[in-house]
Amino acid sequence: MGEKSKAKYSLRKQMRKLAEVRGSGTELISVYIPPKYPIAEVSNKLKNEYGQAANIKSKGTRTNVLSALEKIMHYLKMFREPPENGIAIFCGNISSEPGKPDVELFSVVPHEPVNVQTYRCDSVFFLEPLEYMLEAKDSYGLVVMDGRDATVALLKGKVTKIIKRIHSLAHGKHHKGGQCLAAGTLLTKKDGASLPAHKVKKGDAVVCFDFASNKLTVETCAAVFKRRAKKAYRLNTTQMKHEIIATPEHVFFVLNANKRITEKYVDELQVGDMLLSADGAGEYAPIELCKKEEVKPDGFFYDLTIPNNENFVANGLIVHNSANRFQRLIEEETEKYYKRVGEGVDEAFMNVQGLKGVIVGGPGPAKEDFLKMKPFNYMIKVLGTVDTGYTDEYGVRELQKNAGEIISEQEAMKEKAVVEAFIKDVVKGGLATYGVKEVEEALQLGKASKLLVSEGLVLKKVSLECSKCGAKEEKVMREAEETECACGGRKRVVQQKDAVDELLELAEKANVEVEVISTDTNEGAQFFKGFYGIGALLRYR
Repeated sequence: MGEKSKAKYSLRKQMRKLAEVRGSGTELISVYIPPKYPIAEVSNKLKNEYGQAANIKSKGTRTNVLSALEKIMHYLKMFREPPENGIAIFCGNISSEPGKPDVELFSVVPHEPVNVQTYRCDSVFFLEPLEYMLEAKDSYGLVVMDGRDATVALLKGKVTKIIKRIHSLAHGKHHKGGQCLAAGTLLTKKDGASLPAHKVKKGDAVVCFDFASNKLTVETCAAVFKRRAKKAYRLNTTQMKHEIIATPEHVFFVLNANKRITEKYVDELQVGDMLLSADGAGEYAPIELCKKEEVKPDGFFYDLTIPNNENFVANGLIVHNSANRFQRLIEEETEKYYKRVGEGVDEAFMNVQGLKGVIVGGPGPAKEDFLKMKPFNYMIKVLGTVDTGYTDEYGVRELQKNAGEIISEQEAMKEKAVVEAFIKDVVKGGLATYGVKEVEEALQLGKASKLLVSEGLVLKKVSLECSKCGAKEEKVMREAEETECACGGRKRVVQQKDAVDELLELAEKANVEVEVISTDTNEGAQFFKGFYGIGALLRYR
């Protein structure tokens, strides 16, 4: 185990013990002293707190706080200056028995510099500054996307967090002429006569609207399309003659509250929207949508291509045509979608400390198009792209797996590789073993090449002795406790040691590498639950 890993493991172990302590009142004291901070100044502050503590109303709390302060001040007399990385001191009554105080002092010299000078008296020890030291400082942004959906996630250390999901409103899947009207929809010919949509032919001149000159005009139909539809809506306005049946992806012109003309798909229209009609004596006129209902899509649906104005008048309403304009709308919606993904990337990653960069994945060309557009802050570094089959949480996991070369040095990937190799060898009966006795034997015989220890593992090697028959036993337990003896007596705890520390000492003596496995990842949790949190890779059987 490297010195840094060893220090972090030791710190985690100390913090677990400190986190379990609960005071009966605000009687647990935490003191943090940064490197080179004057010890005398801290002592003076504690003397001042000692004077204030004399005013605590509860006799028990007052006594415990005063005792803790005395112990800390006495302990500080050992130092002329703080250790190189500073020091954290914790002191208070750790006894759970009322009336039987047990004031103990704990000191922690962390592997990183203490960056805060503080005094805290509470019912729990103040551990947040130490917790921050254990957080992984390196982070990676993960984005998986296609033309319809995107998921933004953050990989920090060994933990992946989904931050945002984004959906595109663009109608990506459509047929040629996919935005269609019912066969009986009436179009207006050049001479003013009405013509049902299913009778319109290429070359027919139909009435449309020129938004540039704001007047009705006549254009030649370049093509007619027909198809069947799976879904359709009937739209009713305040005038019956404008009733029209259209597919969900057909687009109508709408006058918004700011008197600006916008375009909406049928499935986005809402009652109250002001549709544009051709009732305004050569100009458009707004008319209110008062009812929208889904209907059975009988027969074929039709649409036209009008090359110049890209719209035509249907049942008195101005609707847009197919092909070019529809494609432009899709492109506009796709561009908006990419911008929303870029905004999500900025929001998720701009303020993340230690961000190494962003990796983008997905099943198609959308990720490359997104990166060409670059709708995110220029300060965010893109590390590369990876092909994935999905764009949801599974896609994020797939991205992590396939981006191994990009983030090969990232803790999560290294841990994943180690645990997967271990499990593979265990399953096939290869060069791996697990369990305290088995691992201890492998270390003692020199067979182990790497020791795997879960950071959540707490094991004690307990010596037991029966008070009745004198029988002795040694067991590995999570918590030291008495057991029954075959003679009917009770085997009492006479000695206990930290079993994990013993294994670490054996590994250090045998020069065996130690890998500390987190419990935050899927692989780490599987190792902890399925293999008791202790295992070893072997040189030989």
